[in-house]
Amino acid sequence: MKQFLTFVVGAAVGAIAAIICTERRIRRAAEEEIADMKAFYSSASEQKTEPIPDEKAEYEEAIKMYSAEAYEPEIIDPELFGKDGNAPLTYTLYSDGVITDEEDDIVSDVEGVLGTRWKALLPYTDSVYVRDAKKHIDIEIVADQCSYAETHPAEG
Repeated sequence: MKQFLTFVVGAAVGAIAAIICTERRIRRAAEEEIADMKAFYSSASEQKTEPIPDEKAEYEEAIKMYSAEAYEPEIIDPELFGKDGNAPLTYTLYSDGVITDEEDDIVSDVEGVLGTRWKALLPYTDSVYVRDAKKHIDIEIVADQCSYAETHPAEG
């Protein structure tokens, strides 16, 4: 019985010693890893890194989109029309190319107001939705089969 008790006490002391040594080794390794990561990220933040080519193209496109001279309203899905705090407007595109606003006034600066991207979609749909994020407006462009002159004979 005395030998068994000695064996159990020895095993317990050995297990505790192993746990303490392993814990110290793991703690030391973790501290070294943390120090390495701090050094890496502090040196990485000091270096100027060049964006990955795909990200660089997206970044440049975003810069163009929001720069004053190259900004153009974007095409949006119909489900987004009038959402996100944007005021919904409806413009009419007549078959002769004249565009009018909601008060039936002719829009003189079409590209300045609507951009040019929407034109490519009109052969495939009767309405296109455009968002001008700078002005916080969404514009629905509805194609009309009649010409402006037909619907406004006194003005055309």
